[in-house]
Amino acid sequence: MKIDTANLKVRPVPTLEKNNKTEKGEKKADGTGKKNFDTYEPAVVMRDGVVLRSNLKGEYPKKEVKDPSNLPLNLVSSHTADLQRDITAVFERYYTGKADRTTVQNTLTNAVEILRQKYVGEGYAEEDVMPQIIRDVYASARLEAVGMAYEASWMEGKSLAEKYGGGDVERGWMYYNADYYYRSEEMKDVLIGHMDSLAEKYNVSDLKLERDYPPDDPRATLSQSYNSYISEKAGRCGSHFGNMLNKDIVPPKGFQFFYISSGGANMYPGMHKGIFSEEEVFEMLRNIPEGYPPAPMKSMDEINDGILDIRCGDWSFQGRVPVRSNGNPVSLNMFDVVRKSTMAYPKDAVSFMRNWDFFTSAQSGVYFSSH
Repeated sequence: MKIDTANLKVRPVPTLEKNNKTEKGEKKADGTGKKNFDTYEPAVVMRDGVVLRSNLKGEYPKKEVKDPSNLPLNLVSSHTADLQRDITAVFERYYTGKADRTTVQNTLTNAVEILRQKYVGEGYAEEDVMPQIIRDVYASARLEAVGMAYEASWMEGKSLAEKYGGGDVERGWMYYNADYYYRSEEMKDVLIGHMDSLAEKYNVSDLKLERDYPPDDPRATLSQSYNSYISEKAGRCGSHFGNMLNKDIVPPKGFQFFYISSGGANMYPGMHKGIFSEEEVFEMLRNIPEGYPPAPMKSMDEINDGILDIRCGDWSFQGRVPVRSNGNPVSLNMFDVVRKSTMAYPKDAVSFMRNWDFFTSAQSGVYFSSH
């Protein structure tokens, strides 16, 4: 019901005297005891003789509104670790198939409401705090939307590293799955749409959330996309043996590849511990089953070969990548390796395969000095 404020009448509560004590609002003869009514509200608000609001104790102070400039720089990280963990966990579940988009949206909605209740309850005006709450929740979600896509991808690659017998499955390999690229790109759009709807719900205007980071934003190097994460994390622990030439290129749908450097050394890590000699490793690799790793070794030089496994729809490729520590050659391109072995490859995958170079760690400095 809309109230006609023009007809409102204010009836002050009469001042009572009890035991010669002065009630709130009464002025003593000596001029003391007067309250500042500019910061107090009337005791009774009436309309047409009907009490609309009453404070039986008399006038009461309005709650002081806190200055929004005193808010923390990031409301998510300054709240509790649990709130950030909830956001991280829901994206982990999403990329591993244990949660859907609605669950992600609900988690972010809850995070916004938790922060709203906290800071409004502390005395901040809702209109002052809500823009930052929505921006900070979005900023956290935007990072996890890409970061957790990479983490799910890395776990898939780790299982392939174990299959190929890597002695140290934490490093020495690279895995790419275009499904995570497309899912994370789609999630970026979902986040923008959902946070815009929350802004409308809380009457926040001119939010202007950015789907992608500006080039000069430090977050763009790693978290711009699944591609940038893969490129920066090649080897994960600092082993440089591959390079994505253009991080902005869009992969063909269904494209996956796994690359592990120095197939022989990874297949038989005991060689590094003096358990097997290079000759013994060569004999082992020369007699392993076809395809595990691809193409049994024919010479001792192949001990440095990387192993490449590509899948794209119904097409697949498995073969050796003959990189050399002596710099001859310094690097090899993925497409050149495939084309040398077969002419039967999907034409829509050519540009993406041309986008990858492989080399040994010993030649990484030489390679990157010219790329």
